[in-house]
Amino acid sequence: MTHKIGIFSAKGGSGKTTTSIHLARAFHLLGKKVLLVDGDFHMPNLGAYFGVHAPYSLHNALKGEKHITDVIYTNKSINIIFGSTHLGDMHVDPHHFSQLLYSLDGLFDLVV
Repeated sequence: MTHKIGIFSAKGGSGKTTTSIHLARAFHLLGKKVLLVDGDFHMPNLGAYFGVHAPYSLHNALKGEKHITDVIYTNKSINIIFGSTHLGDMHVDPHHFSQLLYSLDGLFDLVV
């Protein structure tokens, strides 16, 4: 069973991304297989933290353009799903987000 941890706040700049990165890294150091997901549909910035501009993102999976496993990237042994920073993706429908996460059950010990 894959455990899921969500970090939420309505306020920008409160440390959600930083906390998520450190939490994912800590569990990785404990030997867990971790997936870090940028679930900010409108202003994702996980890619900026890692200096990565991924060609495919969570938004591609939400729109049905890519399978969720096709948008997973590995950075120093932590698996990451980045969000899209393209203006055209800002209005993606997050309705299937939880379905996508649950489709990953068994592939990871933990999803942050």
